[in-house]
Amino acid sequence: MSLSFAEKLINNIKEFRALESATLDSGYNKEDLIAYLQQRAARNAEIMAENNAILNDELRPLLAKEVNLTPEEAEDLFTLTQQLLDFHTSLDAGLALEIHQTLLARALQLDDIDDIVHNRYCIGFIYQQMHNYVLHHNNRLKFANLALTMYQQGAAYTSRYFDVQNKTTRKYIVRCLGNVYSMHGATRYNQPGRVLPFFLSSLNAALRFWNNEEVRAKDPDFPWETYINNAHQNMIAWLDELRANSVEQCDISLAWHISNSFDAFNKTNVHLNKFWPIARTQYTQIAIDYYTGATTQNATLNKLRDMFEEAVDDDYTDNGQFYMTRLSSYLITQLGWDKDIPEAELNKEIEHIIRRVLTYFKNVPGGVSKTEINRNIIIFMDSIMRYINFEDYIYLLLKFTSFSHLPTYVHSIQVKNITEIIAGYFQQHAPHRLPCDMELISQAALCHDINKIYYANTVALSSRKLYDFEFDIIKEHARADNLQKIDDERARCISEIIMGHHKWYDSTKGYLQNYDNRAAKYSFLIDIITVADSIDAATDTVGRSYANTLTIEQVIAEIHDQAGTRYSPEIAEALNDPALVEALRHCITEGRREAYHAAYLDISGAV
Repeated sequence: MSLSFAEKLINNIKEFRALESATLDSGYNKEDLIAYLQQRAARNAEIMAENNAILNDELRPLLAKEVNLTPEEAEDLFTLTQQLLDFHTSLDAGLALEIHQTLLARALQLDDIDDIVHNRYCIGFIYQQMHNYVLHHNNRLKFANLALTMYQQGAAYTSRYFDVQNKTTRKYIVRCLGNVYSMHGATRYNQPGRVLPFFLSSLNAALRFWNNEEVRAKDPDFPWETYINNAHQNMIAWLDELRANSVEQCDISLAWHISNSFDAFNKTNVHLNKFWPIARTQYTQIAIDYYTGATTQNATLNKLRDMFEEAVDDDYTDNGQFYMTRLSSYLITQLGWDKDIPEAELNKEIEHIIRRVLTYFKNVPGGVSKTEINRNIIIFMDSIMRYINFEDYIYLLLKFTSFSHLPTYVHSIQVKNITEIIAGYFQQHAPHRLPCDMELISQAALCHDINKIYYANTVALSSRKLYDFEFDIIKEHARADNLQKIDDERARCISEIIMGHHKWYDSTKGYLQNYDNRAAKYSFLIDIITVADSIDAATDTVGRSYANTLTIEQVIAEIHDQAGTRYSPEIAEALNDPALVEALRHCITEGRREAYHAAYLDISGAV
C-alpha cells in the first residue's frame, strides 16, 4: 500500500486503543498511579491531534476526488479499510465507513460490479456492527435497517451469479444473501410479528440458493455447510421471542421452525465451538421441548434448576457466562409463570438466583473481556428488571461503568462529590431549594452518566473527532427507559437527572431534545448536577484526553457568562462565595487524585 499516511494512522489507532483499554496492574501507589494516568492521557491527546490532522489534511482531500481516484488509489483505500475493520475488534469502523462510502459512490459511477458488491457488503457489515454493539437506544433499529438495505442490494446480484467473473465478489454476494435474513431477525425485538414473514422468506431463499447444485458446482470450495448452519443458528435465535411468553401464549408454528432448525444444526456438532457453548445447547433443547409441548412446565423448571446449580461460580468463559445470564434469567421467567409455587417460596428462590448472579458479576477478574461482560450483565438486568431491587440495579451499572472505563467511573464519583459541595451550600443558605435529602442527591449525581455502559464499547476508544452519528449514539446515554420501569421514587429522581443533565437551564438547547427540564420535579437538582458535570469535565487533568483543561476560576467565569441560558443564575450567584470555590478547588485537585486511586484499588483488587 502506497498511501503515505496509512501506516502512521494505523499505528496511532492501535497505540491509542492499547492505552485506553490496558488493564491496570496492581501495586501502584497514589502518586505513581496519577503520574501514569496523566502520561497516558497526554499521549492519547497527542494521538488524537495527529490523527485529526492526518484525516483532514491527507485522507479527506484524497476522498474528495471520488470518481477521479486512480485504480491504485482506490485499491490502497480499500486495503486501508481492511486494516481498520475486523469481525471482533475493529480498529475504527466509523473511519472505514467514510472510506467505503466514497469507494461505493465511485464504483456506482463506473458501474464496477466487483467494487459495488465489495463496498456494499463492507458498509452493511459496519452498520451491523453498530447495531450489535449499541444497546438500548433509538439508533439500534436504524442501524439494522441501514445494514439490511446494503445487504439486500448486494444479494440482488445472485441473479447474475454465473456471469460474475471475480470469485471474491461471488463470495460477498453469498454473504450478503445470508445477512439479509440475519438483519431481518435483528429487528424482531422492535416488530416481531411484522418481521417474521420477511425473515422466513429470506432464510428460505438463502437455503435454496446454497443447496443449488449448479451454484455449488460453480464454487465447490465455498463453505456451503457453514452457511447453512449459520442460517439454522439465526432461526434458533428466535427462541428469545418465544421466551417472553408461556407455552399457552407462544407461537407454536415458530416453535416448530426453531425445533427443526435445531435438529438440523445439532447434527453438525458445530455447537462445540466457542460461539455456541455447551450450556446453550442444553438450554435450547429444554426450551424447545417446553414450547413444542414435549415436556411439562414442572419438568422444565427442574431441568433449569439442575443446570443452574451445576454452574461454576468462578467460570468466566462463554459457557460460564451463559449459565449466569441467559439461563438464570430464563429460569426466573419460568418461575414467575408457575402458579403452584407459594409466593414466599417463589420470592426466596428468585432472591437466591439473583444473589448468586450478583456475586458472580461482582467478582469478575481483570482479564475477562469487558465487551462480553457488559453485554451479559445488561441482558441479565433487562431480563429480571421487575425482580431485582433498586440498590442492586444501581450497583451493577456502576460496577461495570468502572470496569469499562476508569475515567468515566471517576467522573461519576467526582460529579457526586461536587454536587454534595454545592448542595451543602444551599442546605446551609436556602434549604427550601433542595427537593430531597442529601442521600438521594448524592445517589442521583453518582448515577447521572450511568447509561454510558450501553455505549462505551462503541465509541469510547475513538482516537479522532467523532462523526455526527457517533455523537448521536453518545447522546442516547441521556435516556432512562429502564429506570422509568422501576416503581421507586429514587428511580424517578435519577431518571429526571439522566434525562435533564445535558439540557440547558432555559431548555432551549442540549439534549434530550424533547425533554423539558424546567417542568421536572427535580429541576433544581438537575441544575446543580449540570454545573457539577461541567466543572469536573472541564478540569480533569488526570484521565481525560479529548479537551484542554481549565482552572476552577475559568470554569466559574464561563458559568457566569452563561447564567440564565445554559446554567442556573441562582447557582452561578452561589459560586461567588469564596468558601464554596475553595471547597470545589480542593475537590478537583487532591479530591480527584483520591477518587482515581480509590477506584483503581477497587477495580484492581489491590489492598
